[in-house]
Amino acid sequence: MVSRTNADDNRPNHPFVAALAELRATGRVSTATLAAARAQAMALPPPRVEVVAGRPYTREVLYAEADVGEVMRATWAPGVRSAPHDHGGARGVVAVLEGRFEERGYAVSSSLGFCERAVRELSLGDVLEIDEDRVHTMKSHDARGVTLHVYAGNVASFRLFDETARVTLRARGGAWLPADVVLSEERWEPVP
Repeated sequence: MVSRTNADDNRPNHPFVAALAELRATGRVSTATLAAARAQAMALPPPRVEVVAGRPYTREVLYAEADVGEVMRATWAPGVRSAPHDHGGARGVVAVLEGRFEERGYAVSSSLGFCERAVRELSLGDVLEIDEDRVHTMKSHDARGVTLHVYAGNVASFRLFDETARVTLRARGGAWLPADVVLSEERWEPVP
């Protein structure tokens, strides 16, 4: 377990533990449980790490348990879009804690890469549900954007889609290119 809050974070009534348990059991997080997790994340001191130039955000893992999931706070740089990515088969929610965001969803095709299917604007209080197959990008419109991510399942790796290189990477770290750690690479079929 990794946590910034206190040594008792594995108790069942802790907001992060409760959110993960609910997500694993029902595939959703109730409004009340998510509100408690949001309040806990907002009560923490601001992240101590600045966003690295060229990356869209910094990841701060607030709670993690192997094969159960993780709760992560992201602090976003303005206008820098994440790379198209999935969540490694995990289900989850992304809650906006501060700022305004644009999320773009994609449909993935082995022969054509991916095609944009939806654009959504998000602001304070909005929640984005993440299913096992969701592929998307996000960017912050504001000088400071903060999101809370709750993922149930094994989030040790995920797929990044590099449209320029026409390759899908199995990676670890954050949703940016170049990837922090590349586990495997799959080239897309040539364009007819």
